[in-house]
Amino acid sequence: MEYDLDDTSCSSFILELSGETLSNKKTIYSNRDQDGLFKTWIRNSQKNDVDSVVNSNVLLYLGENEMTASACDVLVDAVMKNKETSMSYYYPEIAVFYYTLSRAYFEKQLKC
Repeated sequence: MEYDLDDTSCSSFILELSGETLSNKKTIYSNRDQDGLFKTWIRNSQKNDVDSVVNSNVLLYLGENEMTASACDVLVDAVMKNKETSMSYYYPEIAVFYYTLSRAYFEKQLKC
């Protein structure tokens, strides 16, 4: 079975809001590429696309910290340089990117 960080992060965020304690953060943090961006799929030995919406949803769950700094930087850079559409494989509508990023920013009080 393959898991993705998109659904995992969104559902984990909701579960934590309801008071659940989860033990999946180590797995999520370990699912980053060489640039520190979060890979979409949790799987071994296969292509893992890095997606801006997925990284926004990971920020929604994990918030801003030392291990999510690269994701914050890349997402801000995408907005500043109008590269939003080039960074999403699974969500072609730019509105989805802005929705997920603004939700993470609002919910976690991001400073990036």
